[in-house]
Amino acid sequence: SLVCASNRNDVLADFINTGVYDRRRPFYRTASPSMDILVSSNLERLLYYECGGNAAGVRALMLRLTYDGRYEIGMDMLYRIRDTFAAFSCDDEKTFSTIRRVYEKHGYLMDTHTAVAWNAVEVRGTERPAVVLSTASPYKFAQDVFRSITGEYEKDGFTAMERLSRESGVPIPGGLAGLRGAQQV
Repeated sequence: SLVCASNRNDVLADFINTGVYDRRRPFYRTASPSMDILVSSNLERLLYYECGGNAAGVRALMLRLTYDGRYEIGMDMLYRIRDTFAAFSCDDEKTFSTIRRVYEKHGYLMDTHTAVAWNAVEVRGTERPAVVLSTASPYKFAQDVFRSITGEYEKDGFTAMERLSRESGVPIPGGLAGLRGAQQV
């Protein structure tokens, strides 16, 4: 099965677990900003496939979301989605502790988004093998990653990158390292 990993903005995890999509909730800025959503742009595609290609049915759900802020799917569709997906969420505190734990145990330096996914797989359980794909550099989130593994806060992002590299032995990607001192346009 696939695992849907959400941060504190857990609208997708709630939907997969309950069948209710409700965007009428607080929005939080988190350490994993690419997951900071209340309306998922990819969910329509899943709904389309799960309702047998009924575009009018999906459109009705999306209109209900636009005007009412929520919709609910039937139990038959929810069970089909749950056959494919499990869903979990974690807050920033769990994200940071996951970064630290994985670094200490495996020596792997991960970004905040990968930590949310790793945490979800851990919560799901390890009885089945899992693959967590990491697509962001931990250096894009150097201050949070550095604080996660050292417990120290570094105010300057470039200094956080340098200290993180010294601490971990993982080199700073050239594109990011070259930004220090670059002229803003």
